[in-house]
Amino acid sequence: MKLLFGKPKAPETEIQDALSFIDAMFEFKKLKSDIRSVTSQFIETVGEDVYDEIVAIYEQNTPPEEGSDDAIVLELAKSAIITAAYRLFAPANDLQHGMNGRTMLSSEDNKTPFEHMLVADNDELERRAHRAMNDLLKWLDAKSATWKDSDQYKESHELLVRTVKEFNRSYIINSRLLLLKLQPGLRMAENEIKARIDPETFKAIKDKRSGVSNTSLSAKEKQLLALAQEACVYASLSWGIPRLQLTMFP
Repeated sequence: MKLLFGKPKAPETEIQDALSFIDAMFEFKKLKSDIRSVTSQFIETVGEDVYDEIVAIYEQNTPPEEGSDDAIVLELAKSAIITAAYRLFAPANDLQHGMNGRTMLSSEDNKTPFEHMLVADNDELERRAHRAMNDLLKWLDAKSATWKDSDQYKESHELLVRTVKEFNRSYIINSRLLLLKLQPGLRMAENEIKARIDPETFKAIKDKRSGVSNTSLSAKEKQLLALAQEACVYASLSWGIPRLQLTMFP
């Protein structure tokens, strides 16, 4: 698996550029395993074709022109991956792992934070990682034909609740990433609804929404769809809150 970090000339500079909020410069080899782990999860979310496109941009001999679509998507992808990787790396780096076990380094200039400070910072790092991934997904929705042709995108648009805008009508999340993570709950709720209404009506709504049917939704179908979407939203939240990271939620 190819990575979006680790060019021979300046891998540490790449990391520091993508993690603009850190003061230190970490060796690439220390973060490599976490970058690899996060990259695997990244590919599961956006699909291999999208990732391969971004890797091709990264491997070009000449960097993309600043402000171009290639430059923007590469920056967003690197930010999403390295922020999540640093979140995995940071807790282990708080202690020194040596021959005498785990020890803590301290000096007059650097004080060890209290536990509640570390917990709060861990939560904020998670939120940073979620925001970075959400920014990428919003860009892909707007700009990437490869993303819209992926199984991940198509599966999300087979549901009654397909967009953040539709979800926000019942409960405001403003997160494309959270919408993707809630798909299992949305799908379970949809199956429950399907078992309770007329199969032909349900199929007609799905066909008209997907473009299989050229006719538009009737007034009653629109009303039924709105009620079904609201039910799916709250059922998916009931499914997701106990299972997903709370830092993903508003």
